Amino acid sequence: MSSVGGNISVVGDSSRSQHDHDEAVTPTNANTAQRIDGYRRQILQLRGQLDAVDKQIAAFHNSKAGEATTGMDPRLRYTTTSPEDRVKQLEDKKKQIQAKIDALEEAARKEGIEAGELR
Repeated sequence: MSSVGGNISVVGDSSRSQHDHDEAVTPTNANTAQRIDGYRRQILQLRGQLDAVDKQIAAFHNSKAGEATTGMDPRLRYTTTSPEDRVKQLEDKKKQIQAKIDALEEAARKEGIEAGELR
């Protein structure tokens, strides 16, 4: 190999390529503010749903024990449900909504948004 002559061709600027790798892409303040606002709006909407569910649960707790309630479900079927069963359904719904809130807060945290910024 020592007998091979000629120049070695180098493509690119090594100082520039090292500089490109060192730069971190950071979002602008406006973009961060928009993301925070988006998370905040979604969480506030879900908290409103939680409040509505809590009010419904309180109403069922205030009703007489063993008294059946009637209503229409979204599929337009007539239903008769005991307050205890309805409270259980509402508690399940409340857990689902809280899980969504927790997931949004976790996603925000992974993006570097602190919990205090979402309030």
